[in-house]
Amino acid sequence: MGTASAAEAPPAAGQPPRPDAAYQRGDWADAYRGYRQRLVAGQPTGAARNLARAIECLKKLNRIAEFDPLVEAAVRANAGDWRLLAAAARSYKQVKHHGRRAEGVFTRGSGRGSARIVNARQRDRVRSLQLYQRAIAQAEAADERGEAAGVLLEAASAVRATPGGVWRLQALTDLNTLPDYEAGWGYGRRGSAAPVDDAGEPVLHAEPASWAAAASDGQRWRWLLAEATRWDTRLRPEALRRRAEFARGKVSRVWARHLPQEAAAERLDAEL
Repeated sequence: MGTASAAEAPPAAGQPPRPDAAYQRGDWADAYRGYRQRLVAGQPTGAARNLARAIECLKKLNRIAEFDPLVEAAVRANAGDWRLLAAAARSYKQVKHHGRRAEGVFTRGSGRGSARIVNARQRDRVRSLQLYQRAIAQAEAADERGEAAGVLLEAASAVRATPGGVWRLQALTDLNTLPDYEAGWGYGRRGSAAPVDDAGEPVLHAEPASWAAAASDGQRWRWLLAEATRWDTRLRPEALRRRAEFARGKVSRVWARHLPQEAAAERLDAEL
């Protein structure tokens, strides 16, 4: 049986290329043109996949500067498709965050000239979380929790990837406004120690009653992990693994400094 791309008929004269066929033969420019046209036309079938392939084409063409206009156009045209919104959120996590800024215009990726080097690391993180928030709300409204449960784990990773490491999880990122671009490449040093409260206990981030009730990014992270397991119980081992990784890698060091080994282990087990 032939593949879907092999089954595509040649385009008529003056019509856009068939993107899957162009993609398979490595014709990245034609493939990108076709995928972009489908995305901005709001064609619902395979929109998330089309976005991922369009971005891959831009990378092959060394045209990552076109990433932002592409993704935002796709989001506008497919605003009711939670799969596309999740794919857009994912792309902001994965794309290169540095670029250049001249006369107030940000151009993503490497380039030449005297334009100032800036990065969109935090801006991309906030945009990613905005899109994840919309995708999750739409999936819940469509009663497609089982299929979308993994999106909550992705969003949890985006929350956790806060600049400055675990210390910054005590803050609550404003998701209403995109932050400005920051100077430099965005490879600042991350904190390694776990924050402690006034009593010297590690900050563990309690699970809030809801996303809206979260008082910090750490609580948002805990809620997303827990909500993912409520949407799909098969994700419980992965959610526990992430909590264990956080606790053993950061928090347990605090207990290890102040408690006997056995007592520290008991505290860690109780937390998980």
